[in-house]
Amino acid sequence: MLKINNLQVNINNKTILENLNLEIKKGEVHALMGMNGTGKSTLVKTISGHYDCEVIQGSIDFKQQD
Repeated sequence: MLKINNLQVNINNKTILENLNLEIKKGEVHALMGMNGTGKSTLVKTISGHYDCEVIQGSIDFKQQD
């Protein structure tokens, strides 16, 4: 399960993601869609830990279950 609560992410003092809430349960499939520059890649990189950004508030909880 992936659960994101009230996430705010800044890059170079600019807010990229704000008040983001998301819950994806085991077995669910979702698509991440949006216009260029809306934060899709930033979200994925923030979740994976491969991005140099500042998480201002919120939490990302990833639980891998059998």
